[in-house]
Formats: sequence, structure tokens, C-alpha cells
Amino acid sequence: MEGLVLEYTPAADLTGPATVTVSLAGEIIAAESPDLQDPDARDGFAAKVCDGRPGIDLEGLRGELLTLAAKLAGTAEFSPEASAVETRLDAALQAGPAGLFKDTELLDALARLAVQDEAAYSGLRVRLQAGKVRIRDFDRAMKRRIEEVVLAQPPELARNANGGFFESDGCICRTKLTTHAPVTIPLCNFTASIVDETVRDDGQERRVVLGIAGKLAKGRTLPRTEVSADAFQEARWIVPAWGSDAIVWPGENRALPAAIQALSQANKARRTVYVHTGWREHDGAWMYLHAGGAIGLPPGATPACVDLQAPLTRFIFPAPVTGDAAMAAVRASLGFLDLAEWRLTVPVLAAVYRASLGDVDFGVHVAGPSGVFKSEMAALAQQHYGPELDARHLPGSWSSTANSLELSAFLAKDAVLVVDDFAPTGGGADLQRLHREAERLFRAQGNQAGRARMAADGSMRQGKPPRGLILSTGEEIPRGQSLRARLFINEIGPGDIDVDKLTACQRDAAAGLYARAMACYLAWVAPSYGQIQARLPEMVAELRAQAAADGMHARTPGIVASLAVGFRFFLQFAELAGAISAPERGRLRSESWPDLQVVKQEAAEPAKNFLRLLAAVLASQRAHVAGIDGDAPEAPARWGWRKHLLNSLVEWLPQGRRIGWTDGQALYLEPDASYSEAARLAAEQNEGLTVAPVTLRRRLRERGFLASEDPARGTLLVRRKLEGGTKNVLHLLAAVVCPDESTATDNPTSAESATRHRDKPTSATRHQENAEKHGKNAANVGFVGLENTQGTGNPAEFNERETGLF
Repeated sequence: MEGLVLEYTPAADLTGPATVTVSLAGEIIAAESPDLQDPDARDGFAAKVCDGRPGIDLEGLRGELLTLAAKLAGTAEFSPEASAVETRLDAALQAGPAGLFKDTELLDALARLAVQDEAAYSGLRVRLQAGKVRIRDFDRAMKRRIEEVVLAQPPELARNANGGFFESDGCICRTKLTTHAPVTIPLCNFTASIVDETVRDDGQERRVVLGIAGKLAKGRTLPRTEVSADAFQEARWIVPAWGSDAIVWPGENRALPAAIQALSQANKARRTVYVHTGWREHDGAWMYLHAGGAIGLPPGATPACVDLQAPLTRFIFPAPVTGDAAMAAVRASLGFLDLAEWRLTVPVLAAVYRASLGDVDFGVHVAGPSGVFKSEMAALAQQHYGPELDARHLPGSWSSTANSLELSAFLAKDAVLVVDDFAPTGGGADLQRLHREAERLFRAQGNQAGRARMAADGSMRQGKPPRGLILSTGEEIPRGQSLRARLFINEIGPGDIDVDKLTACQRDAAAGLYARAMACYLAWVAPSYGQIQARLPEMVAELRAQAAADGMHARTPGIVASLAVGFRFFLQFAELAGAISAPERGRLRSESWPDLQVVKQEAAEPAKNFLRLLAAVLASQRAHVAGIDGDAPEAPARWGWRKHLLNSLVEWLPQGRRIGWTDGQALYLEPDASYSEAARLAAEQNEGLTVAPVTLRRRLRERGFLASEDPARGTLLVRRKLEGGTKNVLHLLAAVVCPDESTATDNPTSAESATRHRDKPTSATRHQENAEKHGKNAANVGFVGLENTQGTGNPAEFNERETGLF
């Protein structure tokens, strides 16, 4: 460009910005201080100079500015490689643009020079104008070749140890390679680094959490914040953690996580944190995790780090003790038995110690009206896992969401988790929701299978089933036979709880005696926990056969046997601690067995429930049963008929819908009508029949309620002549639905249990009688490799001792 002159004038003090002056035909047309090393600044300055001056070649001015930038970058002297390329370039340009673009070897050499010596490449690039080469065409031809050279470099050259990221002026930056020169791109207005890396282990999944600290370019320190590995890949955590002053520039949120990782490769703290309670194997030894650390680790073992989140933060044990302190704590725990009749206290205390052994596939539900201290009783059980877990700080409530209860039950591994106040209120939808949530939780407990989940990438994630023992309380009992078969149901009535004993037990629990007894028990179990787990199914199986009874659901004997095993483990430990004698242990073991077999499940059994509803339908005269001929049967008042006096004459009128016929001995039910009336009454009670009609008929047969069936036709319905026609009916005995007074019996279970309870000496009396007798023995009791005069003390050897578990 003839007449166009560029002058570069440094600042007078050599510290300020230099001035670039552009003159055309001796007239200064621009004088500014652009950053010549910034391509955008150079191009912007060139465009401003050419604006309104069509006689100035924009591309030519850009080339002149680039040459000036190359000279200022120290490229006046070319390297030998660059000089060789320069010589070949001059020769190619003799043939014009075509000569350059035909020489592919020259173009490849220029591409390598662009990557390896950017300043020399910039200097050669401006010479292309002398050969009438358009810079835009040249850059287009070179772009792909330069990218190929960059990609072909070894990783350590293509991306250095920091991946091309660096810190500059208090910001995280990256280098962008262009066809002109490398450009510095700031990603944000702060620096950040990963200071620690934590693996949060819940026993099923290991989740990585990063501790990140930073500093604004202005100098303000950004506090350490914890970010999950998943959330770290997005920049959305920055403003919630550090406020609006921390800015990620547009388009850089994808590069920023990689930059922080690349700049945080120096030594950082790494640790594993357990986020659940219960047993884990650590450095070859079994330990029991709680909020205060771990119980059972041998001396010298690496400490375990535990971080329990709400509502499990109060699951914390005092340190295990030995001698008199241990004996006093165990006696306090035994005092729980005197709180009420043993049919109420034995199952709960057994559940407390059974839960700590793991692999529990049932729950316990304590039911009763308001004001009978059922929550206080459950709280005493819970305080075996932490003295602060009293009735006002229970870890679970049925008012919580289903997901939160599911997660708490999953993390409360090998422990009792009280879920309080199952008291459905409100409309039908609310009642159904609460019963549905109870079914979901207890069914997961019984099946040891949580709901399967799908991850964001479409893969399947494991469910999170309850891993401890759920101890529920409420004014109602969850519905459904199958569900109740997964529960040990304990019903408390007014006056069942001894208030004075309750106060004493609460005082002991608040003082930490219950939790100390459990801590000592866990320390005793720890060395042999692996062997116990291996033998536990065998121990339960030995008692299951003894617990089976006619009419009992198939799951119930296993529940009774499992509770008995837990209780007998505790009794073995209590003997070794000196709290009870060997004979007393045997007596407690045998006398507690009947109290564990008092299981309340009959009301939920579909066949019995149907007959109960049917009896209520007839008693309330919502429906009626006729005689064989359709008239009033014998004792019509029992079958839904109402007496009516007309002119001194007695007339019996049927009430409601006809659901069957009777001859006094046999009862023939119309299957659809009887089912419909029973289901309607159940629905009014917000309960509902839990099985379909066909299934109900099979349950009636399995329970022995059907008097006959029709095997020739392969049906449970029989044909009978009734009211002059043949009808398909269910044949039962009349006494099954409407027994007369001569067949009525009382259930002596409660009275017998109360008598047994009154005849037993209290725990306090037993403790006092044995205090002196076992004081010396208890003083020598330890809880790692327990030994005393009764045997080795190894809990895994229960069944091999003369005074063994069974």
C-alpha cells in the first residue's frame, strides 16, 4: 500500500502503552495504543483505520500490524528451520498464489511452524501479500493443517501437565490456539482448587465429594465448600456456594471443571468416610460404626471416620467399659423387662439386641391408644443406641416422607430405628397414603429388597432396603395379612405400663446406662462377628420348628425364632458380665419363650377377616340369611331379621340384601353378594378386603372353613337346591359366622401371661440377690475375648457349651 506508513512509538517512561501511528500520504489518520499481541485488538484497530477509507487494503493493513507484532515479539532473527521455510516460500511466491497452494510440503512446513514457532509464522505470513496471496484464502487452507499438527503432537506437548490451563491476574485462564497466535482466555474471575477429596461410603455405593476453596481476583477469600462429583461437572454450584461475586464467563462453564482439576494435582487430603451405622470390616477386623466412631477395632488399627447425617446424628455410644461399670449397665438394661408384662417387654428388648446382629427381615409394631406410653417404651429401646434418643428426639416419624424414611432405614444399619406415631387421620386418600407408605417400608424390610432405581445414564441402580430393625408405634396397625406377617405386633392397653418403673428406666437411659450396655455387648460380639453371621441362619432354624403353630403364617415362626436368638445372645452376655447367674439365665430363657410366641396377626388374615365382617353385617342387619325355603330361619335375629309386632302377631322381616341360606347347621353363601357386603363394610372402615373373591375362596379352604367343595367340577362352589332352584354357593358351617352361646370361648392368653408375670421375681430383685454372688466374677470381665469361669465367652461358641444358646 503506497503511502501507508506505520510507526511504533514506546511510551516516554517505558512503562505505559506504546503508540501506533498510521500515516497516509504524510497525513496521520490514526494514533492509538492497541495490544498488538491480541489478534482481536489488532483486527479491531485495522478495521477502524479502514472505516470510510476505501483506498486502504484492510488485509494489507492487518498483515503490516502482524509483522510489527512479530518484530516486537523478538522474531527479527529466524531459526534455521524458519529460515529454510522462508527460502522455500520466497521461491514458491515467484509463481504467484498457485505456486504456494500447489506446494503441499511447504504448506505442511508452515503448519508445523505455526505450532512450534508462532512468532516466525506470523512474520512469514505477512510476506504473502507480495505474492498477491489473499490472507483469508491462506488462513482457510492452513486451518485444517494446523489442527492436524496440534492433534498429532504427543499429549505432553499438545496439552501440558495442566492441560493448557493456568492462573493469571487472579483468574483461571486457558490458551486458545488460533491461526494467528495463541490467545489467553479467562474462564472466570477467581481461582479455585480442590483441597481435599472424600469418599462417602454407605455400604452399597461410594460417592466422591470434593472440598473446594478459592479466591476472587479482587483478593477476597472464598470459603471451602463441598461439592459432589456429579455436581462438580457443572458450574451451577458456584453461585450457591460463593455468591454472585464469583463469575464464570459465558461459554466457559464446560472447561472450568477440567481447569480446576488440572490445577489441583498437587497432594490433596484423601479419606474415606462411613455414612451409616452398623458392622463393617476394616483392616481385617469387624467394627460397629456409630456417630462417635467405631467399636471393636483392635489396638493400633487405623481409626474409622464416621459422618452420620440427620436424623442419625444422635446414634452415639459411650466407650465400652468392663467390671462393675459394665455389670451396672447390663442390669439397667435388664430392668426394662419390669416395665410391663413380659409379653410386652421381652419382644422389644429382644429386638434391641437382635437388630445389632444384622440381617433382620421383620419389624416390630407397638400399637395402642393414645396415652398408654407406647412412644416412651419405644424410646427406651431406641436409647440403647444413644442416650439422647428419647421420646422427643426419635429418629423417625410416620409424618415424614416415604423417601426420607426409606433412606433413614437404609443408613441405620444393624440398629433399631423407631418410626413413631402411626395414626392415620384425615380423609380416605390420606388414610390410604399412610397405609401404603407403611406397606412399602415394612415390605422392603421383610423382603430385604428396596425399590430399584434407574440412574441418569439409563443404567440400573441398586435399591436401598432397610438394613436394621424398624420399631414402629401407632394407634392403628398397618393393614394386610402379608404385611402383618412381616411384623411382630405388640398391643399395649391402658395401665399396662408401670409408670414408676417407666420413670426409673428413663432415668437410667438418659444417664447412658442403656447405651453403655449395648456398647459393651458390641465390643464382646466384634471379635466373633464373622462367625456369628455364618451360624445365625442355623441358630434361627433350630428354633423355628419349635415356634411353629397351627394357623400361624409361614413367616411368623421365623420372626419368633429370630427374636429368641437375639434375646439369648444378650442373656449369654449378661451372664458373662456378672449381671445374672447361669441358672437365672436358663430360667429367663425358658420363661421368656411363651411371651415371644404371643403374636397378634389373626385379624389381618383374609379368611378370618371376611368372616368377622360377615358376622358384623348380619349383626347390624345390613344384610340377611334366609332359611332353605326362603323364609325366616331358626333364630332369625342372629341372621339379620327384625321382629315386627302386628296385631299381637310376631312377624320377622328380612333386613337388607340376601347373602345366603341356612338350615341351622350349614350356611350356604351366595359368593358375590356376601363378598360385596363384606367389602362395603370394610371400605366404610377405611380398610378394604385385601384379596379378590377367587383368592378369598382359596383362603377359606386353606383355613378349613369350607364344609364341602365340588372336586368333580374342580370348583370350590357347590350346587344346592335353595328356594326351589339350584344355586352355586359356598358351603360353610353356620357356627363359623354366627356361633351360638354354647360355642363361645374366652381367650385366656392375656390372663395367663399376666399370671406368669406376677409370679416372676422382678429384675431388680434378681440383681440384688446376685450382686454379691457375681461381683467378683464381674470385676474380671473384659469385652474383647471375654473369659470367665463359665467358659471362653466367645459368642460364636454358644451352641457348643453346656449352657449354650439352646
